[in-house]
Amino acid sequence: MTKLDTSDIYNELKEAFPNHLPLYVARLHQLDSEKERLKRLPEIIEAANTVISHIDQTALAVYLAMKTDPRPDAATIKNEMDKQKSTLVDALCRKGSALADQLLQLQAQEGAVSCDTESKDDVHESCMDALTETFWETTKWTDLLDTKVLPFAYKHALVNKMYGRGLKFATKLSEEKPTKENLKNCIQLMKSLGWTHCASFSENWLPVMYPPDYCVF
Repeated sequence: MTKLDTSDIYNELKEAFPNHLPLYVARLHQLDSEKERLKRLPEIIEAANTVISHIDQTALAVYLAMKTDPRPDAATIKNEMDKQKSTLVDALCRKGSALADQLLQLQAQEGAVSCDTESKDDVHESCMDALTETFWETTKWTDLLDTKVLPFAYKHALVNKMYGRGLKFATKLSEEKPTKENLKNCIQLMKSLGWTHCASFSENWLPVMYPPDYCVF
């Protein structure tokens, strides 16, 4: 499905298997991994909501609260519930990241002159409420320092201008996945905090850690 440019096959499968959770998960992952992802944020949010709606969160919470499971097929049930929890957290994080990206886009447009200011404010407030709700829902199921959650936690802090908190998540993300882009995110947050000495030190290390080319042996 990830290689499809249209939604025809997805719509056909959805009609044939309306309750097949992996289908909706695949659709969410497809939308969230596209090159022009930022143009499809509403679709990502909708796809994430569809995945979330197909998981019985009450039954999942009841199971996770059990100390022991005496049923003979306890191992199979545990495997299924672990998969559902992982899918739920993944969908919440992808939804939260999409909402955060929408808000970051709106914040970037705030300086532009527009006669539709009231409408933009309404959209901003609606997105912020959805982001906050998604954030607290995520914290019910997992730790914010979980590898899956870090990108969402970082963006949530960025939207709320909690730069110190954002730097904590960005640093952890850089440790888990050391890339030039992740280190640049840390540097940008250091600058936002006024930590110019730290930002300058890290910038000087960029060419050393990520050289554009290597010397010929």
